[in-house]
Amino acid sequence: TALERMYAARDNLVHMQSNLPAGEAGEKILEIAKNAREKFVAAMDDDFNTADAVGVIFELVRLVNTEVNDSATAGDAAAALEVLMELCGVMGLLTRAAEIDDPEALALLEQRKEARAAKNWAESDRIRDLLKDMGYVVEDTKQGQKLRRA
Repeated sequence: TALERMYAARDNLVHMQSNLPAGEAGEKILEIAKNAREKFVAAMDDDFNTADAVGVIFELVRLVNTEVNDSATAGDAAAALEVLMELCGVMGLLTRAAEIDDPEALALLEQRKEARAAKNWAESDRIRDLLKDMGYVVEDTKQGQKLRRA
């Protein structure tokens, strides 16, 4: 469950990086990233205290989920994603691909987008159910549709 929470945070940041307005990372996100790196390094320097290091990652996920929101910029999402992947990379975490590369699923997602734009809710629901049967979950966010593995 905890690992899935990390994947969800990563996938949300990837989605937001592509769908939030352009802009540089703000001071608050940069400070969160800096503090996370420092705490992580301190934990690893403490005789490879991996329990504390993973705790830093969870704290980072919690802060990022709070701070990178609709008022954030693509730069905020990119900065948060960079530090998350850096710390998780050291621990060998988050190795599953972030992007869905299933052409059939992506085509269905595009059809669902068109159905929703046409306010054809029945077709939209039908496509969502097809995607569910294929092992995907569709999330409707303020930045648009997002597809993730179930």
